[in-house]
Amino acid sequence: MEPEIPKSKSDMVELVADSLERTGISVDLLLVPSLEGGDLCFSFERKGGGQIAWGNSDANWTASIFDAEGQEVSTIETKCPSECQEVSVVVEAVLGPSRDAGAIE
Repeated sequence: MEPEIPKSKSDMVELVADSLERTGISVDLLLVPSLEGGDLCFSFERKGGGQIAWGNSDANWTASIFDAEGQEVSTIETKCPSECQEVSVVVEAVLGPSRDAGAIE
C-alpha cells in the first residue's frame, strides 16, 4: 500500500466544503487576496445577512463572521490544526460553531 500524499491547504478547503455541502449546507468557495497570492476559503450565509468565512491559513481552522454590510463582527477559532488531513475531523470542528453563529442550512 502506498503512503497517502498529504493534501495541500487549498485541497483541504475544497474537500471540507464538498463534505459540508453533502450535509445540506450551501457553501461558497472564495479566493481571499494575500501577500502569497491568495488563500482559498469557504463561506456560509448567515441568517439575517452576512457570511461566515472559514480558512486554514492560521495555525488552526478559523472563521471571520461578517454582517450584512460586509463588516467583520467576530471571529471563531477552533482547536483543529490547519494541517489536519482528516476531512471528517475538520467538518466536525467547523459545523457546530457555524450553526451557533447563524449559518443558514
